[in-house]
Amino acid sequence: MDDFLAQLKQMEKLGPMDEIMGMLPGMGVRGSLAGIHVDEKRVRHLMAVIESMNRRERENPKLIDGRRRQRIARGSGRPVSEVNQVLKSYLEMKKNFKKPFFRKMLKKFDNFSKIR
Repeated sequence: MDDFLAQLKQMEKLGPMDEIMGMLPGMGVRGSLAGIHVDEKRVRHLMAVIESMNRRERENPKLIDGRRRQRIARGSGRPVSEVNQVLKSYLEMKKNFKKPFFRKMLKKFDNFSKIR
């Protein structure tokens, strides 16, 4: 979760998410994500939820039970349902990145970053 939070902060510094998505290869004007609007407020809320977690919870989201979810919700100013949604999305994304397609895609981006 710490890595995910750091990536969100870096992307926020780059500018509006819509423009960033348009710059990615294959996802621009005619790509698969063309026309998708990314709500900046939603991204900030997501970051607030993650920042409200303590270090152990960020390292191991499975530790988060009902009371911890309530504490995180109060700390972030978001409802418990949104905390649940963030955790569910994170676990789903983590599961997807283990699939061969995503590993292949990540490997391509890693090779691209080494070219300078």
